[in-house]
Amino acid sequence: MKIQLDEKGQSRTVTSERSEPSGVLIGRIKQACIVDIGHNVSPQALFAAMTYIRSMPFRVTLTCAQGGEDAPLPFDQAMTASHSCFAIGHYLISLLEKNQAYFKTTDIRPVNRTHVAEVPLIIHHLTDLFNYTLPTSTALSRYSEDDLAPFSFIRPSVKQSFDEADYMIMKLPRHQDWPAEDGFVPLSVGELCAPPYDTWINSLCHIALCTKRPIIQFAEMRLALKQKKTDDDKPAIYPEPEWHEIIRIIYPFAAPSEKPSNYRLLMGAVIPKTNQIIL
Repeated sequence: MKIQLDEKGQSRTVTSERSEPSGVLIGRIKQACIVDIGHNVSPQALFAAMTYIRSMPFRVTLTCAQGGEDAPLPFDQAMTASHSCFAIGHYLISLLEKNQAYFKTTDIRPVNRTHVAEVPLIIHHLTDLFNYTLPTSTALSRYSEDDLAPFSFIRPSVKQSFDEADYMIMKLPRHQDWPAEDGFVPLSVGELCAPPYDTWINSLCHIALCTKRPIIQFAEMRLALKQKKTDDDKPAIYPEPEWHEIIRIIYPFAAPSEKPSNYRLLMGAVIPKTNQIIL
């Protein structure tokens, strides 16, 4: 028996050997999982596929339905669930950014200590303390309030489909430059960010939780960053949007002892040129 994820990410059991063009087919053969990706796969199907395979206890092999060889995925390699989720998530981000005029990812990778030197200290300083196997409360107790100041604190919603997923922001970065929020109360990413930026952020959070590893994103965004207030206390001025390099790091807390509803994330993003914190 196999599970077919359609173009909306909805599942049904099938006996097919290959996926629908816009979907993903997931099947198990003995102690292995085979994930067949359609040649015109939708972002919704990829999002749902990560949710299904993130906790697989055995090796995962990605295959391509007829005509899908051009997809930038490591086909026909036996990988851990974490590595396969990262590969699928990377492809998901590329589909979301296709023909996108406001943001683009130049690179996305799991965190390791060989490249944290590329990341501004303000958001990578938790790397040495990070341990996703600890319960969230225990892990957070290792950090001071100042350690967490540059980060948003996020929890997943109950709904996990692509169209409905809305990660809740429980805390914004201190002194963030964009967006500005006074009297902040917990809001979903969708309520705080305009489309399609909200979908972009939701998907990045989902990749981090499914891989259960910190991820680093190097990207560019068109932003109109507010200028400092003038001496006569006039309102901040927003210039025309410009392209800015950004670096984002996401730390997921997804201990095996916790239910997915208890998972949490810390997310920090900075413009290296100015050291400005953004969402």
